[in-house]
Amino acid sequence: MDWSFIQKYAPMYVEAAGLTLRIGIIGTGGIAHSHMRSYLQMDDVEIVGASDIVPGKARAFLDEFELNDVPAFENNAELLKLDLDGVSVCTYNTTHHICACEAMEAGVNVLCEKPMSVTLEQAVEMARTQKKTGKILTIGFQPRYGANMRMVKELVRSGELGRVYYVQTGGGRRRGIPGGTFVDKKLAGVGCLADIGCYALDMALNTVGYKRPVTVSAYSSDFFGKNPKYYNKGPFDVDDFSCALVRFEDDGAGFPHELGHAHGHDGRYVVPGHRGRPQGQVSQPAPELGRRMGWRHWRGLHVPRYRR
Repeated sequence: MDWSFIQKYAPMYVEAAGLTLRIGIIGTGGIAHSHMRSYLQMDDVEIVGASDIVPGKARAFLDEFELNDVPAFENNAELLKLDLDGVSVCTYNTTHHICACEAMEAGVNVLCEKPMSVTLEQAVEMARTQKKTGKILTIGFQPRYGANMRMVKELVRSGELGRVYYVQTGGGRRRGIPGGTFVDKKLAGVGCLADIGCYALDMALNTVGYKRPVTVSAYSSDFFGKNPKYYNKGPFDVDDFSCALVRFEDDGAGFPHELGHAHGHDGRYVVPGHRGRPQGQVSQPAPELGRRMGWRHWRGLHVPRYRR
């Protein structure tokens, strides 16, 4: 399915038909506020309900946005009984898969926050449920739709770089290790790999067309999160650093992946092709784009120059 076509033309069809998309929000914590602010800027979207397992939390969330007449629930099943076109799943990482699957089974399209899930088995279940129900399931990898990443993808797909034989990607938080649900394994499932690593992986894989990986050699650690010098906000039981080398089936091309919460990783993204050798790097930081999209850990985009 050509998602770029849908992204470009679907809003036109909705507007032309005078349709209003009825949206519910599952989970009303921090990231749900970003979803709500975006939805409220869309004339063709109506928020019809929200749910959260914490008593009173969904009600307070809706009231915060002056949606006093919109119903709040403490049970997702009750929310899904409404006439919904789609839901945003903004719950803890470890519950993304069950909430998304329940919504699709109820006949509702899903925008699920990243990461997609915290285990391969959960992701497989989500994909199978999507195929079975025919509903839309999309994950919140918004950087792939930014001007920089679209430019890189178009450059790679055009053949201008030749065959891409190597991709380097990564990321980090300049503010250091986050607290709360990010570092609680029961809720987060995974640490920096799920928090920011999934963005870097998607950027690289989406650029080269999500080739099939055949081998992965990986490492993770938690030295900084368990050192009071770097983190003293409470218990810490997830990874704060990870790296990997991934190889693909077509020609053995691969990419190294490095990220961390406690490291000043610059988020460098390098895509060389076989036509000539890299001659340095052209940096396009795009700070204005980063601010506009709310990216807190965006440093820049690096595309190698080459000579034919």
